[in-house]
Amino acid sequence: MSAKKQFIKLGLVLFAALLLVTVIGGSQSDPEPLPQATDDTSTEDAEAEDSPEVPEKTIRAFTAEEFKQAYDNLSLPNITPIIVAPSITGNMAADDAIRNIAEARGYQLRHVASGLLNQLDDKPVQELLISDWLSMKQMAAEEGVTLEFRSGYRSIEDQTELFVDRLLAAGGSVEAIAAGGQASVVDSVLALTAPPGYSRHHSGYTIDLVDPGFAVFEGSTAYNWISENNFERAKLHGFIPSYPDGIVNQGPNPEPWEFVWVSKEVTYE
Repeated sequence: MSAKKQFIKLGLVLFAALLLVTVIGGSQSDPEPLPQATDDTSTEDAEAEDSPEVPEKTIRAFTAEEFKQAYDNLSLPNITPIIVAPSITGNMAADDAIRNIAEARGYQLRHVASGLLNQLDDKPVQELLISDWLSMKQMAAEEGVTLEFRSGYRSIEDQTELFVDRLLAAGGSVEAIAAGGQASVVDSVLALTAPPGYSRHHSGYTIDLVDPGFAVFEGSTAYNWISENNFERAKLHGFIPSYPDGIVNQGPNPEPWEFVWVSKEVTYE
């Protein structure tokens, strides 16, 4: 065999050997690791731990003065402030005398509904309070209490008629009041009745309640139910007592039957 042929044969042998080594080495190398399943639960737990806890809302405890402030700071839709005091009797001197006595008692010009109202038991009220009222009434019924709605929105004209009728029924005289007399008569009427422009019923967010089984709401089953634990059940539905006991010079005497819807944004912490 020539030297050239021997050289070619040797080269083929070396190539074959090298190829064999490559194949064997490749089959023995470590395989790539398969992707591992992630533990979604642990990931979610970690994310939950990182997320801040949202505190549960609780119902606010109000002092009598804080009930008053909650109403005085009222900011709700569909109402506008009354800037000019409306006429009461048509006699300017008598009207000024009545307003002076009223404001000395703490009466203030309030708000009046500025748009459409809805009907609740055929009486106009603001739409926003309806669902909360129905929910509160249902809660009362489920606990064996009858809670009824007597009145809601009252126009300035309606309040004028109501006030003058009660003033005359108490023996009031427009001429005498205009002359500076009968202050005690006027004050006795103001103890229970707001002059026009000063009533919280003008807003449509204030309601009067009754318990059909009782002639007087205070001390009734319904009043005891709604006033328990700082009026907790009323506040649960966004209502507060309109004229609570314990405040001097708030306008009328305390009116246990009157409640105003201020929203749960106000009654909850």
